[in-house]
Amino acid sequence: MFDEPMSHRLFEGLSDAAMLKLKKMVNIVHYQSGDYLIHENKANDLLFLVLDGSVNIESNAGEHIAVLGEGSVLGEISSTGISLPIANAVAANAVQVMTFPMQVIREIAEQEPAFSKALYELGMERVMTRFLDGLE
Repeated sequence: MFDEPMSHRLFEGLSDAAMLKLKKMVNIVHYQSGDYLIHENKANDLLFLVLDGSVNIESNAGEHIAVLGEGSVLGEISSTGISLPIANAVAANAVQVMTFPMQVIREIAEQEPAFSKALYELGMERVMTRFLDGLE
């Protein structure tokens, strides 16, 4: 199990006020194998941090893209406004995640430039990885 979720690189440098706001809004959610966390091309209102288990990333066409495990962030693309989710996120097994409401994520991103940058970089990293994998 991911032991220190709030020490994730995404949250580095957040002010104490922003960290407190996040901690107040966090929920711990459990998913069973086969449950969808995120649907491709459908609005998503949560940012996920995987605490335990793994999540399959796949396209609507059934293309396997990746497996993300403990410490991985999901929903960063929709949180930044880059695009709607570019893939499905499906629990590969029993998964435990921390969820953060997107409204709070966006508010903090507006107030905390380092957080906004980290979200954007995670989203662009995911988009570019998928794009480059498609070229192979």
